[in-house]
Parts: sequence; C-alpha cells; structure tokens
Amino acid sequence: MVSPQHFIRWETQRGCPFRCSFCQHKDPQGVKRKFIAQERILTEAEWISRNKEIRDVHVVDPTFNSGPNYLNILEALCINEFSGKIALQTRIEMVTDDFLYLVNQLNKTGKVVLEFGLQTIHPEEQKYIERPTNLKKIRRKLEVITREDIETEVSIIYGLPAQTISSFQESVKFCQESGIPVIYAFPLMLLRGTKLWEKRQELGLVTSEEIANEGIDRLQTGIVHVVSSPSYTYDDWKKMGDIAEDLQKENTKYLNYRDADYLCDTTSVSNNPFTFFYDSASTGQENRLTLLSENKSLDSSTQSFKK
Repeated sequence: MVSPQHFIRWETQRGCPFRCSFCQHKDPQGVKRKFIAQERILTEAEWISRNKEIRDVHVVDPTFNSGPNYLNILEALCINEFSGKIALQTRIEMVTDDFLYLVNQLNKTGKVVLEFGLQTIHPEEQKYIERPTNLKKIRRKLEVITREDIETEVSIIYGLPAQTISSFQESVKFCQESGIPVIYAFPLMLLRGTKLWEKRQELGLVTSEEIANEGIDRLQTGIVHVVSSPSYTYDDWKKMGDIAEDLQKENTKYLNYRDADYLCDTTSVSNNPFTFFYDSASTGQENRLTLLSENKSLDSSTQSFKK
C-alpha cells in the first residue's frame, strides 16, 4: 500500500499482446496477459482522482489501449475529475474515436500525455524486430491527435539491424513533420531471453560488451546495447547518439514548460528520460503499486460518462 504522493506509477494490466523481438514485456513462457480486476482498478482511479496531491501518474502498462477495460478506466478518471497529469503508453494504430473522445474529456480537468513507441518507419528494420506498422494509418492518426491538441511523445530506436544513419534520420524527420513535440531516441538494448538476443550472432550484432566505449551516458550499467552491425559502424552509432542528444535537449526545454504545473517544487524534467525504462528492463517487472481506497468504491454500473 502507498500513501498519496506527488508521483506514482500505476499498473492496470500486465504483459503485452505484441511480440517485438527486442522486448521483455512478453512472457517467454507464453503465459497470457493478466488483467487486474476492473472493480479494483476503478476504485484506484477514484482514489487517485480524490487525492489532489497526486499530480503525476505514469501508467506502466506496455499497451494501455488494449484489453477490455481501458475505456472504462478513462471514463472513471473523467467521472472523478482527475486533475493531474497522466501518461499512457499507447499503440498508435489502435487509437479509436471513443478513446480520443475520453482523452479530450479528461483534458478538461487534467492533462493526458500519449506515449507512442514508433521505433522505426522502415519495413526492413521493422522485420528484424518483429514490429510491423501501417505507416499510412499512423500518419492519419497523428494528424487527428495533433489537430485536437493532445500532448504526444514518440520514441524511436537507433542501433537496429539494417539501420543506417540516413534511415534513422528519416524516422526522426517523420516524427518532426508529424508535429510531434517530444521525440525520444534511445539505443537498442539487447536483453537476455529475447528473440533478438538469441539471434545476435546470426545478425552480426556487436554489443557494448565487445567494444570499448567512452562512458556514453546513454549506456545503462549492467545492460547490453547493440553498438555496431553489418549496416552501421560504431562511429555511425555514435553519430546517431549525437542526434539523440540533440533531440533530448529540445525535449527538456519543452517539457519544463509543458509540465511546469505538475513538477515538484525542487525538481525539473530529467535529462535522461529512459531511467524508468532501463530500471524495468534490468529488474524484470516493476512491482505493482497497491492503492488503498479509504471510501466507497466507484460503482460503474450506476455511474457513467456518455457522449
């Protein structure tokens, strides 16, 4: 159990329906996703909304807009007039009109940030990480989201198999031309137990364990990163890292302005946005916050939020 605090992480489901070869969110034993009881999640939504000292919520679900309950969760936050900032990791292609309607309603009292993992726009690179996307559909969805002035952040990866400096720059350019204000570019991690780890020799991937590095702060201690492949050299990788650093400088300026009302008095936006991502990857699954509701739970059968 936790007490109300400025920042919390919140989990509404565990696991992911997708099978990206670089990711540990999928269970290697093939266990199905786990959905936390809706009654409990709605009670937690009420608790989070009622405790106004909670100003910043990060939902750690790998794909929030999947499964049977995510619209009901947004509806509960709307009903209870959540007034903080909430970040949702979301699959772009799966964004629906109903989802955007509830996001817009919640933005009347709080601030919703949609976090999209694009990774790359190039089919050849997508093939190696088993992350196919429909770029035309993504472009259409982003146009709608940008037009409705919904805050978005997009993450891409550098160091992918078949990637080049040029192809990485094209992914960056796509995000910029789509009007994305926050673009995170982070290095490909080679996590043990993933399919990409198993194919590292077949793909000719060179890791940070095999090559001298210069203490680049994008490399997380204890986690292996891909720093060279048949399509790019270590020097190319460092140049892509320089591009990532430039993006992050712009991110920091924007986020300190955007999130000014949601930051602790003594803090500012970190220059390293990947701390939680790395921590989760290195420790397995983040322990779920157990939230205690002091009053009656939300009765979703009698309270609703209609268009």
